[in-house]
Amino acid sequence: MVISRTYTDLNLRMLIFVLIFNTVICLINCYLLWQIIRWKKQLTHLADTLENLEKQAPFFLNLMVLNLRQAEYQSLLFRQQYENLQQKSQKILVLLKFLKWFLQRYRTWKMIENRQVANHGG
Repeated sequence: MVISRTYTDLNLRMLIFVLIFNTVICLINCYLLWQIIRWKKQLTHLADTLENLEKQAPFFLNLMVLNLRQAEYQSLLFRQQYENLQQKSQKILVLLKFLKWFLQRYRTWKMIENRQVANHGG
């Protein structure tokens, strides 16, 4: 009887150990399953986001090209305006030189005229 009771106690202890161990394994498996489900949702979301970006990429590329062309066109307009201003400034400088030369000639003619008037009048 003593042997039988010890054997039953041992069996009971082993059964309890196996049940506890199986419960722990079951909890770990549930946690891992929950993690896999969560990762699957995240990966699905990332895949959808990537797909949307791939669909929108040509639009954004076209928008960037348009912005670059606008900047290039504005730069070209600025260069043309700058060249026009340089040409106008050169023309104004030529006109100023001519006016200076004309003023010097006019003063010279006035001085000669005044001398002649002074010589004839005197």
